[in-house]
Amino acid sequence: MRRQKKMRREKTKRRMKRTRRQKRMSRRKNKKKRKEEWGDVGGGAGRKEENEGDWRRKENEEEDE
Repeated sequence: MRRQKKMRREKTKRRMKRTRRQKRMSRRKNKKKRKEEWGDVGGGAGRKEENEGDWRRKENEEEDE
């Protein structure tokens, strides 16, 4: 009984273990996806086109349909 419990704990531990690197990579991938979807909407001074890729407006248009 005790051994089974230990085995179960080991299994969950293995499943939980996503390395720091994996997490970092997935964050980068998500960031890239967002960028592709919305265009580069950086808040701040260096915005190239005023309305192009303005994600708030895009979101509103989707809701209207």
